[in-house]
Amino acid sequence: MTKIKKHIYWVIYAAFYCSVIQRYVWPSQLCQLIPDVIILFLCIFEKGLTNSRAKKNSVVPLLGKWIPRMLILFLGVGLFSDAVNFVEPTAVIWGVRMVFRYSLLFLLVVNNFDESDLYKLRKVLDYSFYANVVLVFFQFFMGVTGDSMGGIWGGNGELSTYIICITFLYSSDYFNKRMKFCRYALIMALLFTTAIWGEIKMLYFIIPLCIYGSYVLFKKFSFSHVIVLAIAWVVTIPVLTTVLSLYYDEDYVAKTLNREELEAYNVNNYGFTEESLNRGTIFEKSVIFLNSPIEYAVGHGLGSANMSSIFHTDVFETYKRTCYGFFTMSYLLIEVGYVGLILFIMAHALLLYRFSLFYKMKDKVVKSWAAIGILVTSATFLMIYYNSVPLNNYYLGYLFWAMCFLGIRERLRGLNQEKNCG
Repeated sequence: MTKIKKHIYWVIYAAFYCSVIQRYVWPSQLCQLIPDVIILFLCIFEKGLTNSRAKKNSVVPLLGKWIPRMLILFLGVGLFSDAVNFVEPTAVIWGVRMVFRYSLLFLLVVNNFDESDLYKLRKVLDYSFYANVVLVFFQFFMGVTGDSMGGIWGGNGELSTYIICITFLYSSDYFNKRMKFCRYALIMALLFTTAIWGEIKMLYFIIPLCIYGSYVLFKKFSFSHVIVLAIAWVVTIPVLTTVLSLYYDEDYVAKTLNREELEAYNVNNYGFTEESLNRGTIFEKSVIFLNSPIEYAVGHGLGSANMSSIFHTDVFETYKRTCYGFFTMSYLLIEVGYVGLILFIMAHALLLYRFSLFYKMKDKVVKSWAAIGILVTSATFLMIYYNSVPLNNYYLGYLFWAMCFLGIRERLRGLNQEKNCG
């Protein structure tokens, strides 16, 4: 293993376990900077993006030209807004770091890894699952539940993303006949139990949808898809009621599965003031922190609203009462306005489109990797709506995308070599 590869794995391990270090070993926010520092070291001192292997493995054939352009435009909008609003340089650097560190990990993995690393990455994910299960049970028996439960992650926001991605990964194994049903059912039960203990209400409905989405994409379309959907539609609520009743009281279960209560959950004030917004009121209440045409267009500047205890700004102090930092869309609106938010969403839409192009190919291996990419990207749109994880801690999502494109590229190279030899 080359030194660059080894250090990239350090980044991945740091991204997975820095929250464990912070919770149990070194209670400092600086722990969260460990993967960022290693990435910076790799890019500057080890030429992680400019070495001969990296130049050979260009991402343009995989991503296309418009996704990088969208990200560059997003950065341009953010920096323009910084200049217009005279944002402090330290806050600008923090904002750029917050958004683009994940893209750097993506590029490092795709540009430097090969087929052998797909198996190593899979082991990393498997071991992380076991570690997460152990820590979830430990935290539960220590009385740490709800928002504070994170397993190997900092809280239930990151944990929810992890559960969704791992659901897709093991569903791929099961529906591609690489895993027996009993093991798959046990894994899903453990993930659902984690969601219940972490009180991640969204996952009560999303985990079944993730399984069904995986079933549709990994299995060849047939009438059975419609039958399974019809059955699921009938049995989901009764099954959820029974399962949740094993842990929660009847009042909680009734409120959780009540349509009116769910709608209220997304529009009620998230904090304790009338100005605090929620998922369903972000656009309506954006007028609180967007007070002029230029702010509507490009916000207050990239990094201007960061919530760092070291680099926080006047924008944060003025508008923290709105709870904008809990949701990706409000966070983006206050920093880069509607133009930046649209660019951010369009970049992800284009990513979904790129995976759909590969999914249309006939090769089963390519289709399988593309299917995982489609599922993780679709889940990312949900996270953009539901919480702030796509901005605050989304190394996992970008690692999954990198794995998918790496798997697609290596498979296509193998097919081309077989064709040339033939």
